[in-house]
Amino acid sequence: MTIKASPHQWDDDSTSGDTTETLVATDTKENVSYLNGKIKVLNSYISDLRAEKDKINEEKCRLIVQVEQLQYDIQKERREHENELKRIMDEKSVTLKNLPKPEVNESTAMVGKANAVWRRTMNNVAACNNFFRRGMIDVLECPVLREGIHKWRIRLERVGGIRLGVISSEHDIDYGKPLGDQEGTWGYGGFGDAWYGAKNLGYFAKYDREECLITMILDLDGCGSLSYAIDHNPAVVVFKNMKSKLRNSSDFSGFLPAVNLWVNAKIRFLGFE
Repeated sequence: MTIKASPHQWDDDSTSGDTTETLVATDTKENVSYLNGKIKVLNSYISDLRAEKDKINEEKCRLIVQVEQLQYDIQKERREHENELKRIMDEKSVTLKNLPKPEVNESTAMVGKANAVWRRTMNNVAACNNFFRRGMIDVLECPVLREGIHKWRIRLERVGGIRLGVISSEHDIDYGKPLGDQEGTWGYGGFGDAWYGAKNLGYFAKYDREECLITMILDLDGCGSLSYAIDHNPAVVVFKNMKSKLRNSSDFSGFLPAVNLWVNAKIRFLGFE
């Protein structure tokens, strides 16, 4: 038996193919249109990011300029303060150099030693109450020590920067400089450092705690030496040949006990023995 296809059947198949192609083409156009829209959105976002980046770079440049100007102003102000401080210190140095030298009164020598006090405070306590600045050299108000053996005691009541020693009675002392940093001054620091004429002469025992007792022994029978005994330990000679530093400008040339304090230190003079 032979079966023949209906003419309408072929017409339906042809129509179906055309419809499929039309649908595919429509989907493709929609996809392209959708992607183009997304691309436009991304391009707009990228453009906004670039604009924001430009603003950030402008702000960064502005801040850099401000920081550089601030650094310049700070350096300028610091230089001005340093120059002003130097001018003040120079004026004080000139004034202190012109202070009269201690006078020797032989008739009141023993009385003077018995009632010796620090010259700046006029009592037996010396202190530096400024944490950031070094105090000036202070000297005991007593007769010049020029012969014999002299012993005195000092108690550390507040820890800080400190140098204990003596000054020459005949040198022109700059009281604004540290004890031991110029000719005619001998200074022994709390960390055990010994100084004369701005030269470090070595390191010895420390005395860097409160209530520490320092006994100082000035022996002028020979060439002149200064020893220190910390608490109950034996005395150690720190400075020697001290008389060789004197110019012997008079028969009364000798030494005076002195101290230099800074960083809030405080001491008490306990008297001569």
